[in-house]
Amino acid sequence: RCVLETVGRLGALFRGTRKAAGLAPATEFPIIRECHVGHGSGNALDEVREPLGFKYEAYAAWSGSSGFVPKDGIRADFDKFAANRFIIGSESQVVDQIGRYGERTGTDHILLRVQWPGLDQKTAVRTLERLGRVVEKLC
Repeated sequence: RCVLETVGRLGALFRGTRKAAGLAPATEFPIIRECHVGHGSGNALDEVREPLGFKYEAYAAWSGSSGFVPKDGIRADFDKFAANRFIIGSESQVVDQIGRYGERTGTDHILLRVQWPGLDQKTAVRTLERLGRVVEKLC
C-alpha cells in the first residue's frame, strides 16, 4: 500500500465529507513528513537510516495490530518503507518529491520534520541549510 496514495484518498474523503455535511471547504490541508536533504554524493537514506529505523520501530511496538507501522516491514525492507513515507534525497530529488505530494494529495503545505532521536545536531542543521535551497527552487 502506497502511503502517498492513501493520503490523497483520505484527503479526498475529508473534502467530500465536509461538502456533504454542508461545511465550507477547508482553508488548509497540511501534511507532516520526515525529511532529510542529503549530501550531493552518496545515499541520503543511509545518512538517517539508524535514527529513523529506531523511531519507527518504537511506533510499530506502540501501534500493536493497527498496521499503522508494520512491525515486519521496517528493518526487512527499510528502503521500501521509507520511500512510501518520507521525503529523503538530494536537493533535486526532494524538490521532485515535494511536488508529487502536492499533486497527489492536494496538500497546500507540508510540515517537514528534520530531526529525530539519535540524529546529531550537525546533520539536522545541514539538512535545514539544504532545505533552504530546495524552498528557493520551489518558489
